[in-house]
Amino acid sequence: MGITKKNLLKLINNRKMINEMPMDFESPDRPHRDYENKLRSQDTPFKKVPFPSTGRDDQNFQELLGSEAFKTAIDKFKQYQGDDTTITSQSAGKISMDGMSVLRTIMRMEAPHKVELTDLAVDLVKRQFSIPEGVLQFDAKIINGTEEIDNDEFNHDENGEENQEAPDIDMDNDFEPEEDELTKLEKSKRRLVNATLQGASRVGQYMFHLVEDRLSEILGSPDAPQLYGKMMSMNDLNYWLFPDEMVKQASKQKGGKAGDEKVDRNTEPPTIYARGLNFPVLVHELIKGLMEFFALQPQGDTGQDYYERVRSEDTITKEDWDLRLGVAIWGRLNSLIPNELNSDEKVELQNFILNHIFNLPAKQYLVLMREVMGKTEKGRRAIEKIANDMQDVYDSIHNPKYEDDDDFENYDDDGYYVGDDDEDEDITPTQTKSTIQHKSNPPLPKTDVDFDYDNEKWRLNEYELKKFLKNKIIKKYSK
Repeated sequence: MGITKKNLLKLINNRKMINEMPMDFESPDRPHRDYENKLRSQDTPFKKVPFPSTGRDDQNFQELLGSEAFKTAIDKFKQYQGDDTTITSQSAGKISMDGMSVLRTIMRMEAPHKVELTDLAVDLVKRQFSIPEGVLQFDAKIINGTEEIDNDEFNHDENGEENQEAPDIDMDNDFEPEEDELTKLEKSKRRLVNATLQGASRVGQYMFHLVEDRLSEILGSPDAPQLYGKMMSMNDLNYWLFPDEMVKQASKQKGGKAGDEKVDRNTEPPTIYARGLNFPVLVHELIKGLMEFFALQPQGDTGQDYYERVRSEDTITKEDWDLRLGVAIWGRLNSLIPNELNSDEKVELQNFILNHIFNLPAKQYLVLMREVMGKTEKGRRAIEKIANDMQDVYDSIHNPKYEDDDDFENYDDDGYYVGDDDEDEDITPTQTKSTIQHKSNPPLPKTDVDFDYDNEKWRLNEYELKKFLKNKIIKKYSK
Protein backbone atom coordinates (compact mmCIF):
# COMPACT_ATOMS: atom_id res chain seq x y z
CA MET A 1 0.00 0.00 0.00
CA GLY A 2 1.40 3.42 -0.97
CA ILE A 3 1.77 6.28 1.49
CA THR A 4 -1.14 8.69 1.24
CA LYS A 5 -0.77 12.43 1.64
CA LYS A 6 -2.61 12.16 4.94
CA ASN A 7 -0.24 9.47 6.24
CA LEU A 8 2.79 11.41 5.01
CA LEU A 9 1.68 14.50 6.93
CA LYS A 10 1.12 12.30 9.97
CA LEU A 11 4.65 10.92 9.71
CA ILE A 12 6.08 14.42 9.38
CA ASN A 13 4.14 15.60 12.41
CA ASN A 14 5.27 12.54 14.39
CA ARG A 15 8.89 13.24 13.48
CA LYS A 16 8.45 16.84 14.57
CA MET A 17 7.04 15.64 17.88
CA ILE A 18 9.98 13.30 18.35
CA ASN A 19 12.48 16.08 17.72
CA GLU A 20 10.72 18.44 20.07
CA MET A 21 9.89 15.91 22.78
CA PRO A 22 12.72 13.39 23.17
CA MET A 23 11.61 12.62 26.72
CA ASP A 24 8.59 10.42 27.38
CA PHE A 25 5.65 12.12 29.08
CA GLU A 26 2.51 10.51 30.49
CA SER A 27 0.81 13.82 31.28
CA PRO A 28 0.81 17.45 30.05
CA ASP A 29 3.42 18.32 32.72
CA ARG A 30 6.75 19.51 31.30
CA PRO A 31 10.21 20.44 32.65
CA HIS A 32 12.04 23.59 31.56
CA ARG A 33 13.13 23.25 27.95
CA ASP A 34 16.80 23.51 29.00
CA TYR A 35 16.66 19.96 30.31
CA GLU A 36 14.96 18.46 27.29
CA ASN A 37 17.60 20.07 25.09
CA LYS A 38 20.56 19.08 27.25
CA LEU A 39 19.38 15.50 27.63
CA ARG A 40 18.75 15.25 23.90
CA SER A 41 22.28 16.47 23.05
CA GLN A 42 23.75 14.63 26.08
CA ASP A 43 25.30 17.91 27.14
CA THR A 44 25.43 16.87 30.78
CA PRO A 45 28.07 15.44 33.14
CA PHE A 46 26.62 11.99 32.37
CA LYS A 47 27.98 12.10 28.84
CA LYS A 48 31.06 10.39 30.28
CA VAL A 49 29.05 7.38 31.54
CA PRO A 50 28.86 4.39 29.15
CA PHE A 51 25.11 3.81 29.42
CA PRO A 52 23.37 1.05 27.45
CA SER A 53 21.26 1.72 24.39
CA THR A 54 17.54 2.37 24.75
CA GLY A 55 16.80 0.32 21.64
CA ARG A 56 15.17 3.41 20.11
CA ASP A 57 16.62 5.62 17.38
CA ASP A 58 14.80 8.68 18.72
CA GLN A 59 15.89 8.47 22.36
CA ASN A 60 19.21 8.16 24.19
CA PHE A 61 19.60 6.68 27.66
CA GLN A 62 19.94 10.04 29.40
CA GLU A 63 16.54 11.01 28.00
CA LEU A 64 15.10 7.75 29.31
CA LEU A 65 16.50 8.41 32.80
CA GLY A 66 15.26 11.99 32.63
CA SER A 67 11.76 10.79 31.71
CA GLU A 68 11.68 8.46 34.72
CA ALA A 69 13.15 11.00 37.15
CA PHE A 70 10.86 13.86 36.06
CA LYS A 71 7.79 11.62 36.36
CA THR A 72 8.87 10.64 39.90
CA ALA A 73 9.25 14.32 40.85
CA ILE A 74 5.84 15.22 39.38
CA ASP A 75 4.10 12.25 41.04
CA LYS A 76 5.56 13.11 44.45
CA PHE A 77 4.61 16.76 44.12
CA LYS A 78 1.00 15.98 43.17
CA GLN A 79 0.74 13.36 45.88
CA TYR A 80 1.37 16.00 48.56
CA GLN A 81 -0.40 18.86 46.83
CA GLY A 82 -3.57 16.81 46.43
CA ASP A 83 -4.47 18.15 43.00
CA ASP A 84 -3.68 17.44 39.36
CA THR A 85 -2.84 20.93 38.09
CA THR A 86 -0.58 20.88 35.03
CA ILE A 87 3.01 21.80 35.93
CA THR A 88 5.41 23.56 33.54
CA SER A 89 8.35 25.95 33.89
CA GLN A 90 5.75 28.74 34.21
CA SER A 91 4.78 27.19 37.56
CA ALA A 92 8.28 27.55 39.00
CA GLY A 93 7.82 30.95 40.66
CA LYS A 94 4.65 30.04 42.53
CA ILE A 95 5.97 26.64 43.62
CA SER A 96 9.16 28.25 44.93
CA MET A 97 7.22 30.88 46.90
CA ASP A 98 4.87 28.25 48.33
CA GLY A 99 7.90 26.15 49.26
CA MET A 100 9.48 29.03 51.19
CA SER A 101 6.25 29.52 53.11
CA VAL A 102 6.10 25.84 54.04
CA LEU A 103 9.77 25.90 55.02
CA ARG A 104 9.24 28.81 57.41
CA THR A 105 6.31 26.97 59.02
CA ILE A 106 8.47 23.87 59.49
CA MET A 107 11.36 25.83 60.99
CA ARG A 108 9.05 27.47 63.54
CA MET A 109 7.53 24.10 64.40
CA GLU A 110 10.89 22.36 64.81
CA ALA A 111 12.80 25.15 66.60
CA PRO A 112 12.15 23.96 70.20
CA HIS A 113 12.71 20.27 69.37
CA LYS A 114 15.93 20.07 67.36
CA VAL A 115 17.75 17.72 69.72
CA GLU A 116 14.88 15.22 69.86
CA LEU A 117 14.41 15.38 66.09
CA THR A 118 18.12 14.87 65.48
CA ASP A 119 18.16 11.79 67.71
CA LEU A 120 15.09 10.45 65.90
CA ALA A 121 16.69 10.98 62.48
CA VAL A 122 19.85 9.08 63.48
CA ASP A 123 17.84 6.25 65.04
CA LEU A 124 15.58 6.01 61.98
CA VAL A 125 18.50 5.68 59.54
CA LYS A 126 20.36 3.18 61.74
CA ARG A 127 17.26 0.99 62.06
CA GLN A 128 16.26 1.15 58.40
CA PHE A 129 19.76 0.22 57.23
CA SER A 130 20.30 -2.25 60.08
CA ILE A 131 23.54 -0.69 61.32
CA PRO A 132 24.88 -2.63 64.34
CA GLU A 133 25.84 -0.70 67.46
CA GLY A 134 29.45 0.35 67.71
CA VAL A 135 30.18 0.16 63.98
CA LEU A 136 29.68 3.84 63.17
CA GLN A 137 29.22 7.02 65.15
CA PHE A 138 27.04 9.91 64.01
CA ASP A 139 27.61 13.62 64.51
CA ALA A 140 24.29 15.08 63.33
CA LYS A 141 22.59 18.43 63.79
CA ILE A 142 19.54 20.37 62.59
CA ILE A 143 21.01 23.80 61.81
CA ASN A 144 19.55 27.29 62.16
CA GLY A 145 20.07 28.43 58.57
CA THR A 146 21.70 27.58 55.26
CA GLU A 147 24.57 29.98 56.03
CA GLU A 148 25.98 27.25 58.29
CA ILE A 149 26.59 25.04 55.25
CA ASP A 150 30.07 25.42 53.80
CA ASN A 151 30.26 25.13 50.01
CA ASP A 152 34.03 25.61 49.90
CA GLU A 153 34.76 21.87 49.78
CA PHE A 154 33.15 21.75 46.33
CA ASN A 155 35.39 22.56 43.41
CA HIS A 156 33.48 25.49 41.91
CA ASP A 157 36.10 26.14 39.26
CA GLU A 158 35.46 23.57 36.56
CA ASN A 159 38.16 25.13 34.37
CA GLY A 160 35.84 25.25 31.39
CA GLU A 161 35.88 21.46 31.24
CA GLU A 162 33.65 20.11 28.52
CA ASN A 163 31.58 17.02 29.14
CA GLN A 164 33.94 14.24 28.08
CA GLU A 165 32.97 11.23 25.99
CA ALA A 166 32.33 7.91 27.73
CA PRO A 167 35.40 5.66 28.01
CA ASP A 168 35.69 2.38 26.13
CA ILE A 169 34.68 -0.45 28.45
CA ASP A 170 34.83 -3.34 26.02
CA MET A 171 36.41 -5.98 28.18
CA ASP A 172 39.53 -7.93 27.27
CA ASN A 173 42.39 -9.36 29.29
CA ASP A 174 43.94 -5.95 29.91
CA PHE A 175 43.21 -4.91 33.49
CA GLU A 176 46.01 -2.30 33.55
CA PRO A 177 44.72 0.57 31.39
CA GLU A 178 46.98 3.43 30.34
CA GLU A 179 47.13 6.52 32.58
CA ASP A 180 44.76 8.65 30.49
CA GLU A 181 42.29 5.81 30.06
CA LEU A 182 42.37 5.04 33.79
CA THR A 183 41.51 8.67 34.58
CA LYS A 184 38.53 8.53 32.20
CA LEU A 185 37.35 5.28 33.79
CA GLU A 186 37.68 6.64 37.33
CA LYS A 187 35.82 9.85 36.46
CA SER A 188 33.04 7.91 34.79
CA LYS A 189 32.70 5.64 37.80
CA ARG A 190 32.76 8.57 40.23
CA ARG A 191 29.99 10.31 38.29
CA LEU A 192 27.76 7.23 38.42
CA VAL A 193 28.51 6.50 42.08
CA ASN A 194 27.79 10.12 43.07
CA ALA A 195 24.45 10.02 41.27
CA THR A 196 23.53 6.68 42.87
CA LEU A 197 24.25 8.04 46.35
CA GLN A 198 22.08 11.08 45.70
CA GLY A 199 19.31 8.92 44.26
CA ALA A 200 19.20 6.66 47.30
CA SER A 201 19.18 9.71 49.58
CA ARG A 202 16.33 11.37 47.67
CA VAL A 203 14.21 8.26 47.99
CA GLY A 204 15.10 7.92 51.68
CA GLN A 205 14.26 11.53 52.54
CA TYR A 206 10.59 10.51 52.57
CA MET A 207 11.16 7.96 55.37
CA PHE A 208 9.55 10.39 57.82
CA HIS A 209 6.31 8.47 57.16
CA LEU A 210 7.79 5.56 59.12
CA VAL A 211 7.87 7.64 62.31
CA GLU A 212 4.73 9.75 61.95
CA ASP A 213 3.46 8.92 65.44
CA ARG A 214 6.76 9.84 67.07
CA LEU A 215 6.93 13.09 65.07
CA SER A 216 3.41 14.02 66.18
CA GLU A 217 4.41 13.30 69.77
CA ILE A 218 7.56 15.45 69.60
CA LEU A 219 6.03 18.36 67.66
CA GLY A 220 2.59 18.24 69.23
CA SER A 221 0.94 18.25 65.82
CA PRO A 222 -0.05 15.65 63.20
CA ASP A 223 0.67 18.08 60.35
CA ALA A 224 4.44 17.56 60.06
CA PRO A 225 4.47 14.62 57.57
CA GLN A 226 2.28 16.47 55.07
CA LEU A 227 4.35 19.64 55.42
CA TYR A 228 7.60 17.65 55.04
CA GLY A 229 6.24 15.98 51.91
CA LYS A 230 5.21 19.27 50.35
CA MET A 231 8.54 20.91 51.07
CA MET A 232 10.76 18.06 49.82
CA SER A 233 8.69 17.42 46.69
CA MET A 234 8.70 21.13 45.83
CA ASN A 235 12.47 21.24 46.22
CA ASP A 236 12.92 18.15 44.01
CA LEU A 237 10.73 19.65 41.30
CA ASN A 238 12.56 23.00 41.33
CA TYR A 239 15.60 21.29 39.78
CA TRP A 240 13.44 20.61 36.70
CA LEU A 241 11.46 23.84 36.42
CA PHE A 242 13.97 26.68 36.73
CA PRO A 243 16.45 27.41 33.91
CA ASP A 244 19.70 25.48 34.18
CA GLU A 245 21.86 28.58 34.56
CA MET A 246 19.64 29.93 37.34
CA VAL A 247 19.93 26.65 39.26
CA LYS A 248 23.71 26.71 38.83
CA GLN A 249 24.04 30.22 40.20
CA ALA A 250 21.71 29.51 43.13
CA SER A 251 23.67 26.38 44.06
CA LYS A 252 26.99 28.24 44.08
CA GLN A 253 25.81 31.05 46.35
CA LYS A 254 26.53 31.06 50.06
CA GLY A 255 23.53 29.41 51.68
CA GLY A 256 22.58 27.62 48.47
CA LYS A 257 22.55 24.21 50.14
CA ALA A 258 20.07 23.01 52.74
CA GLY A 259 22.29 20.22 54.04
CA ASP A 260 25.72 18.65 53.99
CA GLU A 261 27.56 15.49 55.03
CA LYS A 262 31.02 13.98 55.18
CA VAL A 263 32.62 10.75 56.35
CA ASP A 264 35.71 10.59 58.57
CA ARG A 265 37.26 7.12 58.48
CA ASN A 266 40.15 8.13 60.72
CA THR A 267 38.06 8.03 63.90
CA GLU A 268 37.31 4.86 65.84
CA PRO A 269 34.68 3.91 64.86
CA PRO A 270 34.33 5.97 61.64
CA THR A 271 32.14 9.08 61.94
CA ILE A 272 29.36 10.30 59.67
CA TYR A 273 28.84 14.05 59.99
CA ALA A 274 25.48 15.37 58.78
CA ARG A 275 23.84 18.79 58.88
CA GLY A 276 20.33 19.60 57.69
CA LEU A 277 17.95 22.54 57.75
CA ASN A 278 15.16 20.31 59.08
CA PHE A 279 14.27 16.70 59.84
CA PRO A 280 13.81 15.25 56.31
CA VAL A 281 16.89 17.11 54.99
CA LEU A 282 18.93 15.69 57.87
CA VAL A 283 17.67 12.19 57.05
CA HIS A 284 18.70 12.76 53.41
CA GLU A 285 22.23 13.77 54.47
CA LEU A 286 22.58 10.87 56.92
CA ILE A 287 21.66 8.38 54.21
CA LYS A 288 24.08 10.00 51.77
CA GLY A 289 26.85 9.81 54.36
CA LEU A 290 26.06 6.17 55.04
CA MET A 291 26.06 5.33 51.33
CA GLU A 292 29.34 7.19 50.94
CA PHE A 293 30.75 5.03 53.72
CA PHE A 294 29.78 1.96 51.70
CA ALA A 295 31.47 3.50 48.66
CA LEU A 296 34.90 3.12 50.22
CA GLN A 297 37.66 5.08 48.50
CA PRO A 298 41.44 4.53 48.76
CA GLN A 299 43.28 6.22 51.60
CA GLY A 300 46.84 7.54 51.99
CA ASP A 301 49.04 8.16 48.95
CA THR A 302 46.85 5.95 46.77
CA GLY A 303 43.78 7.84 47.93
CA GLN A 304 45.33 11.21 47.13
CA ASP A 305 46.21 10.02 43.63
CA TYR A 306 42.67 8.77 43.17
CA TYR A 307 41.18 12.05 44.38
CA GLU A 308 43.34 14.05 41.98
CA ARG A 309 41.91 11.98 39.14
CA VAL A 310 38.27 12.47 40.06
CA ARG A 311 38.09 15.81 41.93
CA SER A 312 36.55 17.55 38.91
CA GLU A 313 33.47 15.33 39.38
CA ASP A 314 32.80 16.72 42.86
CA THR A 315 31.41 20.11 41.88
CA ILE A 316 28.20 21.76 43.00
CA THR A 317 26.83 22.08 39.47
CA LYS A 318 27.44 18.42 38.71
CA GLU A 319 25.67 17.58 41.93
CA ASP A 320 22.62 19.38 40.50
CA TRP A 321 22.53 16.77 37.74
CA ASP A 322 22.99 13.97 40.26
CA LEU A 323 19.92 15.31 42.05
CA ARG A 324 17.95 15.25 38.77
CA LEU A 325 18.83 11.81 37.42
CA GLY A 326 20.00 10.01 40.55
CA VAL A 327 16.54 8.77 41.54
CA ALA A 328 16.16 6.92 38.22
CA ILE A 329 19.70 5.47 38.42
CA TRP A 330 19.19 4.27 42.00
CA GLY A 331 15.78 2.88 41.08
CA ARG A 332 17.26 0.68 38.35
CA LEU A 333 19.94 -0.71 40.66
CA ASN A 334 17.59 -1.18 43.59
CA SER A 335 15.01 -2.95 41.42
CA LEU A 336 17.47 -5.82 40.85
CA ILE A 337 18.15 -6.42 44.55
CA PRO A 338 16.26 -9.66 45.41
CA ASN A 339 12.91 -8.91 47.08
CA GLU A 340 13.57 -11.30 49.96
CA LEU A 341 16.36 -8.97 51.14
CA ASN A 342 13.78 -6.32 52.09
CA SER A 343 12.79 -8.25 55.21
CA ASP A 344 14.05 -6.88 58.54
CA GLU A 345 16.38 -9.86 58.98
CA LYS A 346 18.02 -9.37 55.57
CA VAL A 347 18.39 -5.59 55.30
CA GLU A 348 21.98 -5.61 56.56
CA LEU A 349 22.91 -7.94 53.71
CA GLN A 350 21.97 -5.19 51.24
CA ASN A 351 24.79 -3.12 52.73
CA PHE A 352 27.26 -5.89 51.88
CA ILE A 353 26.00 -6.01 48.29
CA LEU A 354 26.16 -2.25 47.77
CA ASN A 355 29.63 -2.04 49.28
CA HIS A 356 30.80 -4.82 46.97
CA ILE A 357 29.38 -3.14 43.87
CA PHE A 358 30.66 0.35 44.70
CA ASN A 359 34.18 -0.91 45.26
CA LEU A 360 34.70 -2.87 42.09
CA PRO A 361 37.57 -1.49 39.97
CA ALA A 362 36.32 1.23 37.63
CA LYS A 363 36.18 -0.76 34.41
CA GLN A 364 34.48 -3.78 35.96
CA TYR A 365 32.06 -1.54 37.84
CA LEU A 366 31.05 0.24 34.63
CA VAL A 367 30.55 -3.06 32.80
CA LEU A 368 28.32 -4.37 35.58
CA MET A 369 26.35 -1.13 35.88
CA ARG A 370 25.74 -0.96 32.12
CA GLU A 371 23.96 -4.30 32.42
CA VAL A 372 22.15 -3.17 35.58
CA MET A 373 21.04 0.12 34.02
CA GLY A 374 19.75 -1.77 31.00
CA LYS A 375 17.88 -4.22 33.28
CA THR A 376 19.31 -7.07 31.23
CA GLU A 377 19.10 -10.73 32.18
CA LYS A 378 22.88 -10.71 32.49
CA GLY A 379 22.66 -7.83 34.96
CA ARG A 380 19.93 -9.54 36.96
CA ARG A 381 21.94 -12.77 37.18
CA ALA A 382 25.06 -10.89 38.23
CA ILE A 383 23.28 -9.10 41.11
CA GLU A 384 21.59 -12.34 42.15
CA LYS A 385 24.90 -14.20 42.27
CA ILE A 386 26.64 -11.35 44.09
CA ALA A 387 23.78 -11.47 46.63
CA ASN A 388 24.28 -15.22 47.06
CA ASP A 389 28.00 -14.83 47.61
CA MET A 390 27.51 -11.96 50.04
CA GLN A 391 25.06 -14.16 51.92
CA ASP A 392 27.94 -16.60 52.42
CA VAL A 393 30.16 -13.79 53.73
CA TYR A 394 27.37 -12.55 55.99
CA ASP A 395 26.62 -16.01 57.39
CA SER A 396 30.30 -16.76 57.94
CA ILE A 397 30.79 -13.51 59.87
CA HIS A 398 27.68 -13.86 62.02
CA ASN A 399 28.01 -17.62 62.56
CA PRO A 400 31.61 -18.89 62.82
CA LYS A 401 30.37 -22.49 62.51
CA TYR A 402 28.54 -21.82 59.25
CA GLU A 403 29.56 -23.98 56.29
CA ASP A 404 28.20 -22.80 52.95
CA ASP A 405 27.36 -25.22 50.12
CA ASP A 406 28.54 -22.95 47.30
CA ASP A 407 31.87 -21.98 48.85
CA PHE A 408 32.29 -19.02 46.57
CA GLU A 409 32.01 -20.95 43.35
CA ASN A 410 31.54 -17.63 41.56
CA TYR A 411 35.19 -16.75 42.31
CA ASP A 412 38.43 -18.19 41.03
CA ASP A 413 41.40 -19.12 43.22
CA ASP A 414 42.68 -15.53 43.14
CA GLY A 415 39.45 -14.18 44.60
CA TYR A 416 38.16 -12.72 41.31
CA TYR A 417 34.46 -12.72 40.49
CA VAL A 418 33.93 -14.66 37.28
CA GLY A 419 30.14 -14.87 37.16
CA ASP A 420 27.95 -17.94 37.30
CA ASP A 421 28.04 -20.99 35.12
CA ASP A 422 25.65 -23.79 34.29
CA GLU A 423 24.17 -24.95 37.59
CA ASP A 424 24.76 -28.59 36.69
CA GLU A 425 28.51 -28.10 36.37
CA ASP A 426 30.82 -28.56 39.30
CA ILE A 427 34.43 -27.67 39.92
CA THR A 428 36.90 -30.51 40.19
CA PRO A 429 39.97 -30.11 42.39
CA THR A 430 42.11 -29.53 39.28
CA GLN A 431 39.85 -26.83 37.82
CA THR A 432 39.31 -23.20 38.65
CA LYS A 433 36.26 -21.26 37.68
CA SER A 434 38.15 -19.48 34.89
CA THR A 435 38.95 -22.78 33.13
CA ILE A 436 35.35 -23.97 32.87
CA GLN A 437 33.68 -23.64 29.48
CA HIS A 438 30.53 -21.61 30.13
CA LYS A 439 27.67 -22.82 27.97
CA SER A 440 24.21 -21.40 28.55
CA ASN A 441 24.98 -18.40 30.78
CA PRO A 442 28.15 -16.56 29.74
CA PRO A 443 29.67 -14.86 32.79
CA LEU A 444 30.59 -11.26 33.30
CA PRO A 445 34.30 -10.57 32.88
CA LYS A 446 36.49 -11.05 35.93
CA THR A 447 35.90 -8.43 38.61
CA ASP A 448 38.12 -7.95 41.62
CA VAL A 449 36.56 -8.76 44.99
CA ASP A 450 37.46 -5.39 46.43
CA PHE A 451 35.02 -4.92 49.29
CA ASP A 452 35.69 -6.37 52.67
CA TYR A 453 34.56 -6.95 56.23
CA ASP A 454 36.45 -7.91 59.35
CA ASN A 455 35.25 -11.04 61.15
CA GLU A 456 35.26 -9.27 64.50
CA LYS A 457 33.23 -6.21 63.58
CA TRP A 458 30.94 -5.12 60.77
CA ARG A 459 33.31 -2.73 59.02
CA LEU A 460 35.48 -2.41 55.96
CA ASN A 461 38.79 -4.24 55.93
CA GLU A 462 40.16 -5.17 52.52
CA TYR A 463 43.03 -7.37 53.65
CA GLU A 464 41.02 -9.48 56.07
CA LEU A 465 38.30 -10.50 53.63
CA LYS A 466 40.74 -11.25 50.82
CA LYS A 467 42.57 -13.52 53.24
CA PHE A 468 39.21 -14.99 54.29
CA LEU A 469 38.18 -15.70 50.68
CA LYS A 470 41.59 -17.13 49.81
CA ASN A 471 41.59 -19.51 52.78
CA LYS A 472 38.12 -20.79 51.94
CA ILE A 473 39.07 -21.43 48.32
CA ILE A 474 42.37 -23.09 49.22
CA LYS A 475 40.55 -25.31 51.69
CA LYS A 476 38.07 -26.32 48.99
CA TYR A 477 40.68 -27.27 46.41
CA SER A 478 42.87 -29.12 48.90
CA LYS A 479 40.14 -31.63 49.80
